[in-house]
Amino acid sequence: MKKSLLLTMLMASIGTASAAEFMEFGSKDFKKNKLKESKWIFDTGVNFVEYPVSLPEFSGTHESVKENSNAQIFGISLGFGRELSIGGGFSSTIKVGGFYSKTLEKNVGQAAEDVDIDLAEKYNVNMVYGVDATASINYLIENSVINIQPFVEFGAGTGASEIEKKYSFRGVTGSPTSSAPELYDVSVSEAFTYAKTSVGLSFISDTGIVSYVKATRLALAVNSRKTTGTIQTQGNSKVEAENAASAQDELEVMSASLGIGFLF
Repeated sequence: MKKSLLLTMLMASIGTASAAEFMEFGSKDFKKNKLKESKWIFDTGVNFVEYPVSLPEFSGTHESVKENSNAQIFGISLGFGRELSIGGGFSSTIKVGGFYSKTLEKNVGQAAEDVDIDLAEKYNVNMVYGVDATASINYLIENSVINIQPFVEFGAGTGASEIEKKYSFRGVTGSPTSSAPELYDVSVSEAFTYAKTSVGLSFISDTGIVSYVKATRLALAVNSRKTTGTIQTQGNSKVEAENAASAQDELEVMSASLGIGFLF
């Protein structure tokens, strides 16, 4: 009970301090009074992730799947934390945040332009998300136009992914090029932990508005993987999909981000 009360009072005091400092956001005196001091930061951005997928291999008439391939996924990220001044232009930022990325793609192939019969259909859903804690070392370079702040960031977190791929081909009968139906309906769910390293550049206005660009390398350790679905190739019966790799894979993921933030 005492611990809960203490935690509540602590969070309330932090919230009160944050609200008071947030009122100073956008002030024309921000550069003079807050730029080199400790301050809060909130940022949001768009990110691009190239995620390695572990789908079973498949070779069909209109679609093929390689065991080692990457899914290109777009999404958003959020972060909130505190930038602590060290001195001499240096500071350290501690943040908590997360990201959510999802891409959906659907294609339908007809027998011919003037024949309204769908022979092949493709449907892909790629999703990956995570939460993490990060710490960065920053160096502020002031100038009269806009302040520049290069940084190096380190962090660790946990996340999950869902890769779903569907392909169906009805086949063609009654012609010299007759072919049998094909089916690939597989989803792979993964849970993972990760460590990440980022390098980037922030641009800080005199009123505390921040824009940033950064590149990130994530080292993933896949803790669990579940593969479900059905596969049918030309002339073969349907079979259950199997894991394309072990459940303890170590993967490397590259990500790029572009965003905006607020210092207060």
